[in-house]
Amino acid sequence: MSSKKRSRKDRSRFFIAHLTKSKWLSERILSVLERFLNKDHLRRRLRQVIRQQGPAVREVLNVWEADLDSRELSNILLDRALASAPPPEDREPPLCSVIIPVFNNGTLTYSCLKSLLLAKVTTPFEVIAVDNASFDHAPVVLDHFRSKVTVIRNETNEGFVTACNQGAAAATGRYLLFLNNDTVVPDAWLDRLVATAEEHENVGAVGCKLVFPDGTIQEAGGIVWNDGSACNYGKWKDPDDPHFTFLREVDYCSAACLLVRRDLFEELGGFDTRYAPAYYEDTDLCFGLRSLGYRVLYQPCCEIEHCEGATAGIDENVGFKRFQKINRAKFTAKWSQTLATQSPPGSRHREVAADRRRGPRILVLDWQVPTYDRDSGSLRIFSILKALTRLGYRVSFMLQKKARYDHYARELGGIGVRLVPKKAVRRELAGGRHDLVIASRMNVAERFLKHIRRAAPRLPLIYDTVDVHFVREMRAAELSRDKQALAHAREVRRREIAIARACSLTLAITEADSQHLLREDPTLEVAVLPNVHQPLAVTATPEGRRSLMFIGGFKHPPNRDAMLYFVAEILPLITAELGPVELQIVGSDPPAEVAALSSETIVVTGYVPDTTPYFARSRVFVCPLRYGAGMKGKIGEAQLHGVPVVTTTIGAEGIELVHGETALIQDDESAFAQDVVRLFQDDLLWTRLSAAGKSHIETHFGTAALEERLARIMASFFGS
Repeated sequence: MSSKKRSRKDRSRFFIAHLTKSKWLSERILSVLERFLNKDHLRRRLRQVIRQQGPAVREVLNVWEADLDSRELSNILLDRALASAPPPEDREPPLCSVIIPVFNNGTLTYSCLKSLLLAKVTTPFEVIAVDNASFDHAPVVLDHFRSKVTVIRNETNEGFVTACNQGAAAATGRYLLFLNNDTVVPDAWLDRLVATAEEHENVGAVGCKLVFPDGTIQEAGGIVWNDGSACNYGKWKDPDDPHFTFLREVDYCSAACLLVRRDLFEELGGFDTRYAPAYYEDTDLCFGLRSLGYRVLYQPCCEIEHCEGATAGIDENVGFKRFQKINRAKFTAKWSQTLATQSPPGSRHREVAADRRRGPRILVLDWQVPTYDRDSGSLRIFSILKALTRLGYRVSFMLQKKARYDHYARELGGIGVRLVPKKAVRRELAGGRHDLVIASRMNVAERFLKHIRRAAPRLPLIYDTVDVHFVREMRAAELSRDKQALAHAREVRRREIAIARACSLTLAITEADSQHLLREDPTLEVAVLPNVHQPLAVTATPEGRRSLMFIGGFKHPPNRDAMLYFVAEILPLITAELGPVELQIVGSDPPAEVAALSSETIVVTGYVPDTTPYFARSRVFVCPLRYGAGMKGKIGEAQLHGVPVVTTTIGAEGIELVHGETALIQDDESAFAQDVVRLFQDDLLWTRLSAAGKSHIETHFGTAALEERLARIMASFFGS
């Protein structure tokens, strides 16, 4: 290293050390440091913030960005977290108790605890470390974390099994999370595991995807063969391989990171001490949970780095590792009857053995992975996929050729949906890998219908309209009075009805859409499956709200038309009565003509990851749709947030809204504007519509209602 580079690094370290003591260490700097640890592109922002702090810290401007050591920065944040620990009596009761057995490896223990305390999670938890008579610097490390970690010290090395049972005995959380001290955890890791346990039925334990430091898989759920031997599914493979990216029921998951219901752990008597000091105790526990009627789930969205063998080694003939062979014989003797039902060893059985689910197999086709926070159609299909997995179906989703494996794809895997590359779909259909296909949207169904029929002629096929395309096209043509558009709409109607006739069942999103289809062909099999909305714990009041709001994805033409129409024809009538009023136009992909509406009082946001702040300051949600079809998810979302809605007849279609009771419905520009003004001036009317609209959506379009409808539809194919 050159002297010049060394000098820069020295200055960087001097500056970081200076920050830990300096009065200039503001909350603003710390917030940027936190983001800096995960996002390199924020380094420039860090420089800008520091520049604004004054001359005392401008030394950093002479330091190359690459010389800022993220480990040093994380240590600053760790010291801050440890110093700010509240006394035990003021801490929030833990939902989860994280239990970490420790034997030596002080450096790895430090990295584990640091990641644990700096990871951003919302689940309240406590940390219990059990020190098995470590003789390196691990006890010093544990002392360093004493404000945040409860330490149990043993005079001798009691082994993994006894240490875990000791930690569990001291735990107070509803869940126990067993974690090795040679792991590193990411943000939201614990939230993912707890949510999985609470959102699914009969779950006894949840494990994660374990990866080696080089990024390859160590374990993506465990398989136990009928001879008692175990297999780490996916070992050394790519963690983004679709085989390993979906939630599923497994034989067992490693206690290197394993969430267990505390009451069930106690019912089983904890880890069986016959396996002391270590090995096969986690496999035995998972078999015990399944013997009680509970499932063990693998959650790929929780990805933990694990230095396998850092404590026990990897040689099965020496040290603790030798107990792997010894305890396999004990395990085989204990579970001989259960093992007789397991698959025999061998790679040809591996994929089947890796997934214990046995429900019917459903393949879903759509034009993209659902971007559920960007448009209501995506939210609907995402909710359907989630409901199908909760009902016990094994769901696969076609991944388009050029689709990125992004966080939307990961979310699908997290709810139990298996991704199938487009190139593999025809092969799987021909091989009998699926029992039913759902094709979502007209263009997708039309494109794949002939391929499906060629590969699997007798396979049941459902056409999910999302909204009836020809109705939307016909209304747009009638509005524009364009003869060419009208001819196109008629052609769309012919094609869409042909698709419906070729399918076993057509799903309409509203009763109105169902009637449109049946008027064209009364022989069609049609069922109604509406949007679904998750309840929100929001209590809305009218005070402090002065904005209008609209939300919608602008790739959908009716949304673009609605905003151009509203700003030109209705908004001037409102401002004539109320004066200047802010209009928030929220939604992804606004075209140039919508972006051009931006002004001092009109805010065009584009995509926003969290719409809550926009709803929180909105007095009225306006939905002036002039054409379209289906159910308008934007209205349901607004009503769940407690914001009263003024819309048109087409906007209200399918949601069963009643004018004056659950919303205000007007098709005339002047009447529409006047109802908006009323909601600004009448708090009693505002409060009544806010409560009634929220109750209406929660009652008729909640998760339970969707699952009930979906269960009836699926029963028509597979029985109850």
